[in-house]
Amino acid sequence: MEYFREALRGIIVSEEEGIRQAVEEIVGAVRYLSRVCPPERLYLNPSCGLEFLPREVAQAKLRRLVEGVQAARQALGIGES
Repeated sequence: MEYFREALRGIIVSEEEGIRQAVEEIVGAVRYLSRVCPPERLYLNPSCGLEFLPREVAQAKLRRLVEGVQAARQALGIGES
């Protein structure tokens, strides 16, 4: 399988207020995406629409994204860059 030559942006966190992805889901998504793009070239983003959520909900989703990325780095043995 060939890797992408450029960076890949992955939309990981849903903008829907009632959905809060588990850290394990985020780690699984990173593992999946890292099959086609080296993890050091992955950029993970929330989907559009966080600006329409209550501030506390949007911040909680962003915190969860950070937790998931940190857990994925640990699971894949990647240092922080």
